Amino acid sequence: MFPRVYPKMPSKALGIIKELAKKNELIVGRGIEEFEQAFSQYNGLKYGIAVGSGRIALYSALKILGVDKGDEVIVPAYTCPVVPSVVLSLGAIPIFVDVEINTFNLNPDLIELSITQKTKAIIATHIEGYPCDIGRITEIASKYNLKIIEDCAQSIGAEYSGKKVGCFGSMSYFSFAAGKQLNTLGGSIVLTNNNNIMSRLREEISSYTLPSQKIIISRLAFACFLDTILKPAFFSWTVYPVLLAAGLFNLDLITLIFEDKGDVQHKIRSFKEKYSNIQAALGKAHLAALDKQNDMKRQKALFLDEALLNIVKRRLWPAGNRPIYHYYSILSTSRKHLTQVLLRHGYDTQPTWNCACSELEMFGDYKRDCPVSSRLEKEVLYLPMHEQLDKASLENLARAINRNI
Repeated sequence: MFPRVYPKMPSKALGIIKELAKKNELIVGRGIEEFEQAFSQYNGLKYGIAVGSGRIALYSALKILGVDKGDEVIVPAYTCPVVPSVVLSLGAIPIFVDVEINTFNLNPDLIELSITQKTKAIIATHIEGYPCDIGRITEIASKYNLKIIEDCAQSIGAEYSGKKVGCFGSMSYFSFAAGKQLNTLGGSIVLTNNNNIMSRLREEISSYTLPSQKIIISRLAFACFLDTILKPAFFSWTVYPVLLAAGLFNLDLITLIFEDKGDVQHKIRSFKEKYSNIQAALGKAHLAALDKQNDMKRQKALFLDEALLNIVKRRLWPAGNRPIYHYYSILSTSRKHLTQVLLRHGYDTQPTWNCACSELEMFGDYKRDCPVSSRLEKEVLYLPMHEQLDKASLENLARAINRNI
């Protein structure tokens, strides 16, 4: 039986934790700067600063770029609700632009139609591990003198035209939450090549609070708990039967427990947290194995591409780009039925975490019609895509989909 995700801890995690605990360096230490440098170099940029969460990374980036009350920020309509909610937290206005049906990313053909004299920036999301058309977006931004923030929360190591995503905008940010490629008990990092931007960013973040040792230990305990219950034997005999029983009532317990609609505009102060030394140490250990992990996912994804029938609608990408398949997505007009069928075959799947944010009540007067995003919210299904799946399990997965799509 296969879980939808498998957010492992690094193989040397226990040793790393013990060593830093002995030195009383779980919270503060040189490891933070070392990780910032290593991560920046991996992505081909000069400067990086780690913070406590992806939402505070985006908040800080927008603030440093001068986004203020009444300014407009172009945002993909199909995204995590946290993104436009952070825009609102600054008093700015999220301008939703629809996405492409083949890539799920911001549609460059629609951007210029939404630019006004109030437009200040574009958030270019590389959604679910797939690079957006950042080349065309950069051309548009240059034409209208707009800033670009690349949202690389799910795309560490993905490439556009031979360069890592995150290298094209004024700033970029990456996420290290439990379900991401680098699981460091939460956290994020902001990257840039601009020394002035980085100096101002460091000054901004210097006022943020350090996480307490109690919070870090609780996060460590939760990460170890996830690592245990998602191991094949434990998952198959304990978690899977519960999910299967809930499925009889069309309930997705994982989504019910963890779903976050992202209404952070009135809570941003509570997210102003710095990054800790133990998180940096775990991040550095993860980074050493990242390329191997991404290549493994690519091989599995290419196998599914060949094994699934042509009638199965799935993600596409332009030639020359290298996605990292944070999720392997298909579209199904009978998603609920297919979810139940695959669960009975032993595959726990995930309806998209993202939303047609342009339709959410929390964005009130800023809602607009974005038909592609609306369709994706209803039809996208994430298939398991991690190291537990071997060739035989991928064949069985494809067979189950082909027979029931």
